[in-house]
Amino acid sequence: EAKAHLRVNGSAEDGQISDYIAAAVEQVERATGLALTPRALDVTLDSFGDRIPVWPVTAITSVAYLDNAGAAQIVAPTDYRAALTSRPVCLAPRSYWPVLGTGRGLVTVTIAAGYAEGQVPPLAKQAVYVLLSEFYTNRGAGSISDDAQRAMKWLVRDLRTRRL
Repeated sequence: EAKAHLRVNGSAEDGQISDYIAAAVEQVERATGLALTPRALDVTLDSFGDRIPVWPVTAITSVAYLDNAGAAQIVAPTDYRAALTSRPVCLAPRSYWPVLGTGRGLVTVTIAAGYAEGQVPPLAKQAVYVLLSEFYTNRGAGSISDDAQRAMKWLVRDLRTRRL
């Protein structure tokens, strides 16, 4: 969406602009926990009870885990539920969770996430535009100004996914 609003001299910079858009979107997503574009994501959790740190989640595609023997297992979709409208999303067992192995990153949840076209919050879009403008204006600097950082943080302050 941002590309249509940015005017540059000819098409020679199209690839560079596309890279700036991708970088700006990535930065806003990292700052907020939002998935601005629809896509599949693998989210690694330490346990079944951990919250999914991405929003919005439109579907849970699969839940896999490492059992106490270190073997990969799949949780049947009928064995869990998720309130996709709750923020953040977390899984709940229908009866009980299987026993996990020891360590970190034992659960992998594959999700469909992201806003439908036209549904991205206006403040998130504005933060992308601020960063895009900064990246283009200061393309030789390799960093962004304090003013642009402050503006982006101010714009997304209420959009962050709470990490509980």
